[in-house]
Amino acid sequence: MGALKDKFKEVFTSTIPVIAIVFVMQIFLTKSTYFDYLLFWVFSAIILAGLTFFLHGVDSGVNPVGNAIGAEIPKRKSKLFMILVIFAISFLVTVAEPNVSIFGKQVMDIYPSVSSNTILYGIAAGIAAVLLIAAIKIVYDLSIKYIFLLGWGAIILVAFIAPDAFLGIAFDSGGVATGPMMVPVLLALSLGICLGMPGRSEMDSFGMVGLAAMGPVLALLLIGMGIDADVTGSGSGGGAIIVNLGYVTKELISVTQNILIALVPLTIFFMFFQRKFLTYTWDAVKSMVKGLTYTGVGLILFLFGVYCAFIPVVSEAGPALVDLHPIWMVLIGLVLGFLIVFAEPAVSILGDQVNKASNGSIQKSKIRLIISLAVGVFVALAMVKIAYNISILWFVVPGYIAILILMFFSDRDVIGISFDSGGVATGPIAVAVTMALYTSISSSMYTGIDAVINGFGVVAFMAMAPTLFVMILGVNIKKRKEKMVCGYEHFKIE
Repeated sequence: MGALKDKFKEVFTSTIPVIAIVFVMQIFLTKSTYFDYLLFWVFSAIILAGLTFFLHGVDSGVNPVGNAIGAEIPKRKSKLFMILVIFAISFLVTVAEPNVSIFGKQVMDIYPSVSSNTILYGIAAGIAAVLLIAAIKIVYDLSIKYIFLLGWGAIILVAFIAPDAFLGIAFDSGGVATGPMMVPVLLALSLGICLGMPGRSEMDSFGMVGLAAMGPVLALLLIGMGIDADVTGSGSGGGAIIVNLGYVTKELISVTQNILIALVPLTIFFMFFQRKFLTYTWDAVKSMVKGLTYTGVGLILFLFGVYCAFIPVVSEAGPALVDLHPIWMVLIGLVLGFLIVFAEPAVSILGDQVNKASNGSIQKSKIRLIISLAVGVFVALAMVKIAYNISILWFVVPGYIAILILMFFSDRDVIGISFDSGGVATGPIAVAVTMALYTSISSSMYTGIDAVINGFGVVAFMAMAPTLFVMILGVNIKKRKEKMVCGYEHFKIE
């Protein structure tokens, strides 16, 4: 109970500001009744409970087994074994990722000619491909710089010939794929692989989440080139959501089914691996299952609360914002982006791992603050983009070119952290809330294919922002190292 109590304190401190800002939006931008206010706070309490259970489950169930599997892969000294394990985990975790199913439905709502299965399998294929590259990178100690250079270089080139209607969808997919299930598993898996390789430090484990976010973008850009660009979207993603008994029951059943369908195969795989290759006792397996149960219950409660509290409010607030001066959209984007990411559990998980791997030289609080500030600024920029109908390429192309250039002047240990930070910033709160707000604004301002073009892209901004800001931090750290005559070991983890 002590661990749960500590987690609740952490969750409450970081999440209550998000709840407060959404509640302010409900008061001033929606036509809610006092009963609606009461329902909002009831479901917000469910969100707090869900996040607490989820993070506790990650600590007790997901991280230990991920580390153990990662450590076992190098011992087998078999490339085929590594490929099969990485492929199985990447596929199962992608299917288990609630963000992906949310994203697929939102794409279909506003762009009916694209099926959710196309989105799901495109993302899964992209992740599977890049995670194999990530595993090979760790095993053979390849330079992560050139992998990101080639990957994002290809993405930028393909983006110029892909249809406009698919650009926002493709760039959003990378951030969507790295959600609450994917991030803990990848961080634990890559850390385990590094700890199982002689001569590697914990700092070498970072970068796998960033690579996972890169694969779906390229995959969906290529898929988009085969989609009929002349088919217009419906632009029906906006509109008020009525939270009544029918809606609540439907969401609870839907969320529970999705999480169970996703987690059961992953749990079976983990149990099989533990008994077959790790020769764990049944007591150890039961401990893992208990942790995953906490994770599943937490995700069900969390997503159920988000769908019944946050999404209805921001979906109704979007059209109301359109009637105001664009500066209000920008200001709300700034505040909402900062607070939402500060509350993301994946950002906290990354911060803990960075702090531990760097022996405290890169503090968790600093990483969380940088990521949150970056996302706030870039969500504000995304509001400028949608208000003035600016192409997403005017933002993401210069942004990633700057990141790739800065990468060669950044500290080596920070490069992987930088790209990982972009993946962790786009968790379930961020995707659900900001995308719902963004699509509702787009559906109110535009129709047809213009609603599709402008309805996506905010998640891409949120993924790019931390990568850029943390990379700048890496440049600063490298300069500090070069100026130091003594004490270099403070930054370099042996």
